[in-house]
Amino acid sequence: MAAPSNTVPVPSQINSEVSFFAYLREVLSGAATSSEEVPVAVALEAAHLVEEFPVVGIVCKTFLAFEQLAETARSNKDDLATLRELCCVVVTEVLDKRSDRSGLSKGFEALEKHVNKAEEVAQLCNSGGRLKRQVLARRICEDIVSVMNDVVEFCAANNVPISNDTHAKVVKLGVTLDDKIEATQRLTMTQADHEAEEKEMEDLRRAVETKDEVSPNLKAGRCSGQEASATMQTELESGAGVVNSIGEPIGDENN
Repeated sequence: MAAPSNTVPVPSQINSEVSFFAYLREVLSGAATSSEEVPVAVALEAAHLVEEFPVVGIVCKTFLAFEQLAETARSNKDDLATLRELCCVVVTEVLDKRSDRSGLSKGFEALEKHVNKAEEVAQLCNSGGRLKRQVLARRICEDIVSVMNDVVEFCAANNVPISNDTHAKVVKLGVTLDDKIEATQRLTMTQADHEAEEKEMEDLRRAVETKDEVSPNLKAGRCSGQEASATMQTELESGAGVVNSIGEPIGDENN
């Protein structure tokens, strides 16, 4: 018979250098049943905790899935490694304060959406071919920055400490990704301008080719979009070289 939810197993004496999350990982992966490195009492406490707070198990399992995806990522592998370190620190710290059951529950409920998003961006870094990942490059960078910012805000709101080393990595990665996003935006704008100019040229060529005579340079495509526009406008206003349906010049009022 399962222990009542208000019965909390007494934490056993564990290696102070090993976090409770490290043991919980073993329990969730099923390794605790065959590993002598996980004390029996700790394994029981971890199992009871997941039973009492299912969201803890859900978030931790999602994190483990994200961790595996980060290790096999085909792009942004170093970026995901920093994000993984940040998320691991936060999950570990919240678990270490598990004596506050109310805080534990609220903390993991808030963390769930952040860890879910981390897993989603890691999936993008593993998906499709190289071309698809290049197309998604800007979105991937934006999503990583978004998750990092959300987790850092969570830490500030819940008094969760982040080591100076991890904080420095997060700040550096944020600057790097912001630069990548800005570069991608400039490239996108340049490409859009180029495509717009090509479309404008094509539209102008189609328009003037309906006339019997056009500027040689325009027809040969040897002038810029602005020159083409000016040339066509001048010819249409003056009627020079343009005839109507019965062959009479347009714009020559003296005739």
